[in-house]
Amino acid sequence: MTRAMTKKNLTENPGKSQNGMQLFFVLALLIMLIYIFYPYKQPQQEANDLPKPEIYIVVLNGCGIANIAQEVSKQLLDQGVNAMTWGNTDNPNCIHQKTQIVVRQESENQAAKLAYLQKVTGIKEFIIAHKENSLTEFELILGKDYINYFKK
Repeated sequence: MTRAMTKKNLTENPGKSQNGMQLFFVLALLIMLIYIFYPYKQPQQEANDLPKPEIYIVVLNGCGIANIAQEVSKQLLDQGVNAMTWGNTDNPNCIHQKTQIVVRQESENQAAKLAYLQKVTGIKEFIIAHKENSLTEFELILGKDYINYFKK
């Protein structure tokens, strides 16, 4: 039994192609709405992926524990911080209670370097004490609380 294609037959019984087209447009609209309301966001770069500033410091033992400045210098090197020298503070009898960063010279990009040094070490305290003949722009003075920042 064949049916003749008449205008009446076509409007009464929509074909499979019309249903397929409707489904396609509904899916396309749904995908478009998802992209509009939930756009793709680039994952943020981790701090470890960011370029590390070139930092040179002097590490000074202010807590009286033998060889601790050298050990801390090795740990800092693993973090990308270069210790030019290490040793005891000028007055070995002076014991520092708190570990601190000392800014000795002004330099370009110093704020970023200081922020990176604070992030790497966890040391928040810093003082600015410029010194004309300083080897580096930063000094790290290890106090009795150094163990909070550096593991043996």
